[in-house]
Amino acid sequence: MIDGAASVVGSVMESERKDSAAAKAPVEGTAESKPTEASAAAVGAQDEKPQDQAEAEPAQKEEEEIIEEEDPELKNPAIQIDGHDMTMGSKLTFTFEQGLVVQIQPNGDVMQQFAQNKPLAKSTVKGNNLVQDQLPDNLIEQHRIITTNGEIIKQMGDGNFLIYFSDGTLTYSDKRKGIWYTINPVGVKRVRREKDGIVTDEVQRLKIETKIDPETSATLKIREDGVLTVEYVDSTHLIIMPDGTNILRKKRAGGEAGTVTFITKDGFVPIR
Repeated sequence: MIDGAASVVGSVMESERKDSAAAKAPVEGTAESKPTEASAAAVGAQDEKPQDQAEAEPAQKEEEEIIEEEDPELKNPAIQIDGHDMTMGSKLTFTFEQGLVVQIQPNGDVMQQFAQNKPLAKSTVKGNNLVQDQLPDNLIEQHRIITTNGEIIKQMGDGNFLIYFSDGTLTYSDKRKGIWYTINPVGVKRVRREKDGIVTDEVQRLKIETKIDPETSATLKIREDGVLTVEYVDSTHLIIMPDGTNILRKKRAGGEAGTVTFITKDGFVPIR
């Protein structure tokens, strides 16, 4: 739109220049060709018009350049996932009264985060004047992204990531050590080092306690890391993650093939 407006402005200014030049040229055989005082005054006034336009042109160009500059405050911080910037492209943002901001990314992923004030620096809360009522950074969730495949990617306050999968697998990072940990549904803990890419599985599995609900005949599996899995007789699966995130996977209604997944957590918008 800015380029189109600049083109229109340029055409108008060029047309004005041509009209001004035509107006200054006297026509032979007419009264205007006689060097009278009135015509001289008119010619002098016309000579001043292009000068005024020349002075106005730099201001006009400067104004156009200012309009074309991007406001850095309107740019969203880059969200890098698998080397791709998820903020590139058109986004749809919803803001709720509780301070929850929901943003639909160009690829269909959904980002959710709470607009909140930054915690006070520790240097400002020393003494007994102020109290820092804040959780440790590794327990503070900055934002979460729910992908179209049903994964929940959480970025924590210390810069580490925590990823939940719909089958109960849990992955988390340790930036200080440069290690990624993955715990699969059967309790095997896999360690991958970022430096050399070496992957090893720990010999000792996480303990899993299994129970049967006498009322629903559902099978409950409680893993040592706090992940609860509920398997119902109709093949519906419910995963409850340690932070209270629920991942419900069930068959499609009407006999359709495949499953549908619902992701919910108190305070956040449910995602299907």
